[in-house]
Amino acid sequence: WMISEILELISPFFSSLGFSMLKSISSNVLRSKFKEIENLYNDRLTKVHDDRKAELQKNLELKEALIEELKDLNQNEENIGKAFNRLDAIKKKWGGIGTVPKNKTTEIRHDYSQLVEEFYYHIKILVYYYSKFDILVFKINYHFITSVFNITTEII
Repeated sequence: WMISEILELISPFFSSLGFSMLKSISSNVLRSKFKEIENLYNDRLTKVHDDRKAELQKNLELKEALIEELKDLNQNEENIGKAFNRLDAIKKKWGGIGTVPKNKTTEIRHDYSQLVEEFYYHIKILVYYYSKFDILVFKINYHFITSVFNITTEII
Protein backbone atom coordinates (compact mmCIF):
# COMPACT_ATOMS: atom_id res chain seq x y z
CA TRP A 1 0.00 0.00 0.00
CA MET A 2 1.16 3.46 -0.73
CA ILE A 3 0.68 6.34 1.67
CA SER A 4 -1.57 8.09 -0.84
CA GLU A 5 -3.89 5.06 -0.93
CA ILE A 6 -4.01 4.88 2.86
CA LEU A 7 -4.72 8.60 3.03
CA GLU A 8 -7.63 8.22 0.62
CA LEU A 9 -9.09 5.42 2.73
CA ILE A 10 -8.83 7.21 6.07
CA SER A 11 -9.51 10.79 4.92
CA PRO A 12 -13.26 10.63 5.64
CA PHE A 13 -12.59 9.43 9.18
CA PHE A 14 -10.08 12.16 9.92
CA SER A 15 -12.27 14.78 8.29
CA SER A 16 -15.02 13.87 10.72
CA LEU A 17 -12.54 14.48 13.56
CA GLY A 18 -11.62 17.90 12.26
CA PHE A 19 -8.45 17.01 10.35
CA SER A 20 -8.59 18.00 6.71
CA MET A 21 -6.27 17.99 3.76
CA LEU A 22 -4.51 14.79 4.79
CA LYS A 23 -3.06 14.31 1.33
CA SER A 24 -0.79 17.28 1.81
CA ILE A 25 0.42 16.20 5.25
CA SER A 26 3.87 14.67 5.53
CA SER A 27 4.48 11.24 7.06
CA ASN A 28 5.89 12.71 10.29
CA VAL A 29 2.87 14.94 10.78
CA LEU A 30 0.61 11.98 10.02
CA ARG A 31 2.42 9.87 12.59
CA SER A 32 2.08 12.60 15.20
CA LYS A 33 -1.66 12.92 14.44
CA PHE A 34 -2.07 9.16 14.81
CA LYS A 35 -0.18 9.29 18.09
CA GLU A 36 -2.40 12.16 19.25
CA ILE A 37 -5.54 10.19 18.45
CA GLU A 38 -4.10 7.09 20.11
CA ASN A 39 -3.32 9.07 23.27
CA LEU A 40 -6.82 10.57 23.27
CA TYR A 41 -8.31 7.08 22.95
CA ASN A 42 -6.10 5.70 25.72
CA ASP A 43 -6.99 8.60 28.02
CA ARG A 44 -10.71 8.03 27.47
CA LEU A 45 -10.31 4.29 27.93
CA THR A 46 -8.41 4.83 31.18
CA LYS A 47 -11.17 7.14 32.42
CA VAL A 48 -13.83 4.53 31.59
CA HIS A 49 -11.85 1.86 33.47
CA ASP A 50 -11.30 4.17 36.45
CA ASP A 51 -14.99 5.08 36.57
CA ARG A 52 -15.98 1.41 36.42
CA LYS A 53 -13.49 0.52 39.17
CA ALA A 54 -14.89 3.32 41.37
CA GLU A 55 -18.45 2.11 40.73
CA LEU A 56 -17.54 -1.47 41.66
CA GLN A 57 -15.84 -0.25 44.85
CA LYS A 58 -18.88 1.84 45.78
CA ASN A 59 -21.15 -1.18 45.23
CA LEU A 60 -18.85 -3.28 47.42
CA GLU A 61 -19.05 -0.71 50.22
CA LEU A 62 -22.86 -0.58 49.96
CA LYS A 63 -23.13 -4.37 50.12
CA GLU A 64 -20.72 -4.54 53.06
CA ALA A 65 -22.94 -2.01 54.87
CA LEU A 66 -25.97 -4.22 54.20
CA ILE A 67 -24.08 -7.22 55.58
CA GLU A 68 -23.40 -5.26 58.77
CA GLU A 69 -27.10 -4.37 58.91
CA LEU A 70 -27.97 -8.08 58.55
CA LYS A 71 -25.59 -8.94 61.39
CA ASP A 72 -27.29 -6.34 63.57
CA LEU A 73 -30.70 -7.71 62.58
CA ASN A 74 -29.71 -11.26 63.50
CA GLN A 75 -28.22 -10.25 66.84
CA ASN A 76 -30.52 -7.51 68.12
CA GLU A 77 -34.00 -7.55 66.58
CA GLU A 78 -36.54 -9.12 68.91
CA ASN A 79 -39.79 -8.27 67.13
CA ILE A 80 -40.42 -10.89 64.44
CA GLY A 81 -42.62 -8.60 62.34
CA LYS A 82 -40.01 -5.84 62.35
CA ALA A 83 -37.30 -8.39 61.63
CA PHE A 84 -39.07 -9.63 58.49
CA ASN A 85 -39.72 -6.05 57.35
CA ARG A 86 -36.06 -5.16 57.83
CA LEU A 87 -34.97 -8.32 56.00
CA ASP A 88 -37.26 -7.48 53.07
CA ALA A 89 -35.84 -3.95 52.93
CA ILE A 90 -32.27 -5.30 52.99
CA LYS A 91 -33.06 -7.78 50.21
CA LYS A 92 -34.54 -5.03 48.03
CA LYS A 93 -31.53 -2.78 48.58
CA TRP A 94 -29.18 -5.70 47.85
CA GLY A 95 -30.95 -6.45 44.58
CA GLY A 96 -30.73 -2.80 43.52
CA ILE A 97 -26.98 -2.60 43.96
CA GLY A 98 -24.82 -3.50 40.97
CA THR A 99 -21.86 -5.81 40.74
CA VAL A 100 -18.78 -5.75 42.94
CA PRO A 101 -15.12 -6.40 42.04
CA LYS A 102 -14.64 -9.96 40.77
CA ASN A 103 -12.16 -10.84 43.49
CA LYS A 104 -14.79 -10.03 46.16
CA THR A 105 -17.91 -11.46 44.49
CA THR A 106 -17.76 -14.96 45.98
CA GLU A 107 -16.89 -13.74 49.46
CA ILE A 108 -19.62 -11.09 49.59
CA ARG A 109 -22.29 -13.46 48.24
CA HIS A 110 -21.25 -16.13 50.75
CA ASP A 111 -21.44 -13.71 53.69
CA TYR A 112 -24.85 -12.43 52.58
CA SER A 113 -26.29 -15.91 52.01
CA GLN A 114 -24.95 -17.19 55.30
CA LEU A 115 -26.52 -14.30 57.23
CA VAL A 116 -29.88 -14.75 55.49
CA GLU A 117 -29.78 -18.47 56.33
CA GLU A 118 -28.86 -17.58 59.91
CA PHE A 119 -31.87 -15.24 60.06
CA TYR A 120 -34.27 -18.00 59.01
CA TYR A 121 -32.58 -20.43 61.40
CA HIS A 122 -33.23 -18.03 64.30
CA ILE A 123 -36.85 -17.61 63.19
CA LYS A 124 -37.34 -21.40 63.10
CA ILE A 125 -35.92 -21.68 66.62
CA LEU A 126 -38.18 -18.89 67.87
CA VAL A 127 -41.24 -20.46 66.28
CA TYR A 128 -40.33 -23.82 67.80
CA TYR A 129 -39.92 -22.35 71.30
CA TYR A 130 -43.05 -20.22 70.97
CA SER A 131 -45.03 -23.33 70.06
CA LYS A 132 -43.53 -25.20 73.03
CA PHE A 133 -44.27 -22.21 75.24
CA ASP A 134 -47.88 -22.12 74.01
CA ILE A 135 -48.27 -25.82 74.82
CA LEU A 136 -46.76 -25.27 78.27
CA VAL A 137 -49.10 -22.31 78.94
CA PHE A 138 -52.04 -24.42 77.76
CA LYS A 139 -51.06 -27.25 80.12
CA ILE A 140 -50.62 -24.87 83.05
CA ASN A 141 -53.97 -23.24 82.32
CA TYR A 142 -55.60 -26.63 81.92
CA HIS A 143 -54.27 -27.86 85.28
CA PHE A 144 -55.19 -24.59 86.97
CA ILE A 145 -58.72 -24.64 85.56
CA THR A 146 -59.24 -28.29 86.42
CA SER A 147 -57.89 -27.67 89.95
CA VAL A 148 -60.22 -24.71 90.42
CA PHE A 149 -63.10 -26.75 89.03
CA ASN A 150 -62.32 -29.65 91.37
CA ILE A 151 -62.09 -27.34 94.38
CA THR A 152 -65.36 -25.62 93.51
CA THR A 153 -67.13 -28.90 92.99
CA GLU A 154 -65.90 -30.09 96.40
CA ILE A 155 -67.13 -26.91 98.02
CA ILE A 156 -70.51 -27.14 96.39
